[in-house]
Amino acid sequence: EATLAMFAAMLGQKYDVITARSVGELKSRLGTDIGLLITDLHRGDGKASDFLATVEATREGFQIPVLLVTSDTSDRVVADAVNLGIETVLAKPVRAKTLLEAVDKAMAARARQRLNEARHFNRILDEIVGKPEFSKLAGFNIDWQMGTAGSGGGDLLVDLGGTGRRRIALADLMGHGVSARARSATWAGLLRGVQAGLESAG
Repeated sequence: EATLAMFAAMLGQKYDVITARSVGELKSRLGTDIGLLITDLHRGDGKASDFLATVEATREGFQIPVLLVTSDTSDRVVADAVNLGIETVLAKPVRAKTLLEAVDKAMAARARQRLNEARHFNRILDEIVGKPEFSKLAGFNIDWQMGTAGSGGGDLLVDLGGTGRRRIALADLMGHGVSARARSATWAGLLRGVQAGLESAG
């Protein structure tokens, strides 16, 4: 309890901190808004390997980095931690500065990873949406440029083609990031579907 309070008070000066005193309590508090999980190893309720496996199963789907604090730094424990994807193991006693540096490093690494994941996802969505290639439309010369700031956005320009009449759809979906980009890809698919239906109906 004393260590938990000390860690929470220190990290709370820089981060929003949520505490849990058991795995059950942890399960009820985990969510997409959690950026990092710090846990002790021995909870007095079973083998260390069982506890680590429970933690890993609990965070499954959330992709939350785990920082493990323990007085047991045996090869077996470290190997278990590595096999379960735990990123950092700190040996007790942990100095405040050491803990904060480890948290800062883990959070920065996760931020970079999430940005790279978003950019990769956006590249996939860009392939789905497709980038219009035209220089002339209805006798007019066209010069256009489109860019995305950060990890994604909701701007959309789709050349739907058409027989006898060419349709160009432009949309600006609210928001930024991957969610806005995903919605723009959905709209591109819907618009193409509508266009196909209009063509088949004459």
